[in-house]
Amino acid sequence: MAHRSSSPVVVETGKQHQVRLAMGVAAMLVLIAIAGDAVYSLLSRKPTLPFENFTISQITNTGDFADTAISPDGKFLLNVLDDNGKQSLRLYNIQTKSDTQVIAPADAFYQSPAFSPDSNYIYFRRIEDRMRGLLYVLRVPVLGGTPQVVVRDVDSAVTFSPEGKRVAYVRENNPEVGKFQVFTANADGTDEKMLSRGVLKP
Repeated sequence: MAHRSSSPVVVETGKQHQVRLAMGVAAMLVLIAIAGDAVYSLLSRKPTLPFENFTISQITNTGDFADTAISPDGKFLLNVLDDNGKQSLRLYNIQTKSDTQVIAPADAFYQSPAFSPDSNYIYFRRIEDRMRGLLYVLRVPVLGGTPQVVVRDVDSAVTFSPEGKRVAYVRENNPEVGKFQVFTANADGTDEKMLSRGVLKP
């Protein structure tokens, strides 16, 4: 019995299948080569560590600073200078190394210096009533001006909302001894609102 020869359609279909198979294999080889090159690059790359390369330079040469703060843009330092019992606030430009007096030396006590998020204002606490030990929060423009009282009787540093429009702080033992309250207010001290309260730990 004579064998039938393959039809042209079957032969053509087989050839197309082989071409597609070859193209698929070639594409896989290309992908494997690309992936291998990427893995080699990652493995051969020298790892970089944060702060691997840095330098340290001395900014000030006096040890009379009672407190300090750095501006959000990293350009200024606000320093509380203690000189023979009198304290003052000084602004130091890190880039130009210039030093400017913000508050003149006085028989005062300053705490918690801070910059507003936009670096336009300086905030700090100052004892206004030494007999009662009340600390008031004041602010003054970075470029100079008259300090203005923002909040009275504050027992913590102030913190700012991300956009800088509100501040938050803690008040203790007022009006109830042994308890504290957390407040928020506008950056100028208006619209004070209580957020929470609690009992002070002994």
